[in-house]
Amino acid sequence: MLPGCQLVDGSLQCVPGLSADPEQQIQILRKEISLDQSLESAIGQDRGRLEQVLISGQAEVGAILRATVAGPGEGLFHWYRLAPTQQSWQLIPEAKGSTYLVSVTDVGNQVMVVSVTGSSGTTRRTSSIPIGPIKLPTP
Repeated sequence: MLPGCQLVDGSLQCVPGLSADPEQQIQILRKEISLDQSLESAIGQDRGRLEQVLISGQAEVGAILRATVAGPGEGLFHWYRLAPTQQSWQLIPEAKGSTYLVSVTDVGNQVMVVSVTGSSGTTRRTSSIPIGPIKLPTP
């Protein structure tokens, strides 16, 4: 017998939204699972926003950008830049730690930071909102 269905006077009666056809029931359950996964993902994204990395500082050459984690723990920081003509972020290898000194190389680019934390055998990566484009300081 299918969950949510019962035999009444020789006829299979199902709760609305359920079907007596096993294949159709599988499709219905797959849709429900998909909706549940979408909801779970949305909740995870909302939680991620609460634990994001924040960048403070000016988007100009010579400024010091500071990354802070708005959530539990602090880990390693990886800084990235994105040129307007590129589609993928490039690691800034010389940038290590929670601060980054903006250089002439960054002019016209956006900059972001990723915090990598780990506990109990799990690794979590949280990125900041990009800052920029980086400009030359005003005289």
